[in-house]
Amino acid sequence: MPLYQVEYTSPLTRSEKNDLAASITRIHQSAYGAPSIFIGITFKDISDVEYYAGSKLVSMNTILLYLWRRSSYNRIFAIVRTGGSRTVADFNKLALALSEAWDDIVVKNDVTIGRAERNLSGVFVLRSIESLMEHGLLLPEVSRCLKISTTCGIPPSADVDIE
Repeated sequence: MPLYQVEYTSPLTRSEKNDLAASITRIHQSAYGAPSIFIGITFKDISDVEYYAGSKLVSMNTILLYLWRRSSYNRIFAIVRTGGSRTVADFNKLALALSEAWDDIVVKNDVTIGRAERNLSGVFVLRSIESLMEHGLLLPEVSRCLKISTTCGIPPSADVDIE
C-alpha cells in the first residue's frame, strides 16, 4: 500500500538500509496500523542523476553547493493513501518521525564521512494514492482496508516472510 522511496547521495551501508527499512515499517505501522507486508520501501543512489535547472543540464554537486550549500542531498518520499481520518498534523508527525529515524540510524552513528554529508535534506509526504491495484487486487478505501486485513487474519503487527 504505502511506498517509501529513500534517495541518497551520501552512501548507505546494507546495515543502515536494513535499519531504516525496519524503522520506517514500525513508524508506518504505529501511525496507521498497516500490516508490515504491505509497506514497501526502496533505496536509490541519486548521486549520478542528471538534473536540469530549466533547460540546462547541471551537475548534482553544483546544485547542492549553489542552492543548499551542502555536499549531499538525502531525502525520503512517503507516498501514502488518502482517506480515512488522516490529517496534515498526522502527516507532519510522520515526517518528523522519519527524520528522527534517519538521524538515529545514519547521522549519529557516522564515523567516516562526516555528519554534514549524512544529514537528511528533506521528507516529502505525498497523499497521492487515490486508488490502488496491487498483485491483481483492487484495494478498498483506507477505512475499509484495515477492517478487511484484520478479518482476513492479518494483524497490523504481522511480519510475513515472503522469501
